[in-house]
Amino acid sequence: MSVSSLIDLMQKFFHKDQIGQPQKRDGLPNEVLSGKKNSKIAVVLFFVTLREVLLENLLDDLMIAQHLSDSIRDRLFADNLIYKQRMDKLFPTLAGVKRKEAVRIPIKA
Repeated sequence: MSVSSLIDLMQKFFHKDQIGQPQKRDGLPNEVLSGKKNSKIAVVLFFVTLREVLLENLLDDLMIAQHLSDSIRDRLFADNLIYKQRMDKLFPTLAGVKRKEAVRIPIKA
């Protein structure tokens, strides 16, 4: 699933209650699209999925930059299936720094 598709779905579900009853769209049944609680849960699920997709894209870009073959990239993803493994083990291996160091903004005196 693409980043833009996830963001579009998040916006649709977040604003769904403000525009009235949803029509059947995107192949989803009306009962999935109806209900304020369901739409808010959907937004959270799409957000978590977006986080995973963005991390996968970043890791893939890091692997490409290191000229890793497709088979090695596939194996690294297969060996690190869950987000925590990818963020705590795979990201530092590929980036050379831990997440906290990677996002730290240096303060100049």
